[in-house]
Amino acid sequence: MTPLFKSLALSCALLFTLPQAVHAAEIPAKGLTLEAVADWLRGEGYRAQIVEEDGERRIKSALEGVNFEIFADDCDGADCLSLHLSTGFDLKEGITLEKANTWNRNKRWAAVSLDDENDPYLSMDVSLAPGSSFEALTDSLGIWSMMVRDMKTFIDW
Repeated sequence: MTPLFKSLALSCALLFTLPQAVHAAEIPAKGLTLEAVADWLRGEGYRAQIVEEDGERRIKSALEGVNFEIFADDCDGADCLSLHLSTGFDLKEGITLEKANTWNRNKRWAAVSLDDENDPYLSMDVSLAPGSSFEALTDSLGIWSMMVRDMKTFIDW
């Protein structure tokens, strides 16, 4: 075989095995448990501690120098079909509703709300619906990281 033919044959073999590799990384149709999400997050190199506060289990983690929490939603028993990521920024004077609305008008992926002291809380929902994959979950974590970084700049954190 010529080197060109060998390269072509190897490329074709990889092309036909790639869909199987991607298929193997699918999230189960029933969703994920909080433990499975924590394991995935640790595999991505992040801290993931499951805690229970006020009767609700969640994952505590951090990225971009900011602590955040992951709540499981749309659950049937322990298996959940969506996640809610959330973090708050305790500011000396908070931000105005107008500034929060500016964020919400201009940012597509994560929304900001204000607590009773006008501190911003950033949140983002992630679907684990049937057909979703761990690659998509990793992509969503990357978007969350970008939104946290953008919020830090937006509020001069």
